[in-house]
Amino acid sequence: VYRGFVTIEVELRVTRARGISLPPTFDFSNANENNDVHFLVKGKHIHVNKQPISIFAPELGKVFGSGETEAEI
Repeated sequence: VYRGFVTIEVELRVTRARGISLPPTFDFSNANENNDVHFLVKGKHIHVNKQPISIFAPELGKVFGSGETEAEI
């Protein structure tokens, strides 16, 4: 007790928690049924879906809409 206050020190160890989830992780190096395009970046293939890429990168959307099967960007 110091000046009318009590100091309590506690050490906690969490062994189980509910309601906590980790953010999803994605492996773009392996193709799946949702992928409709892939990029070759520094020798590595990245498999993605055109639609979300086109929304966030309109210039790539133009490439996708051109009908070309390959494009160098």
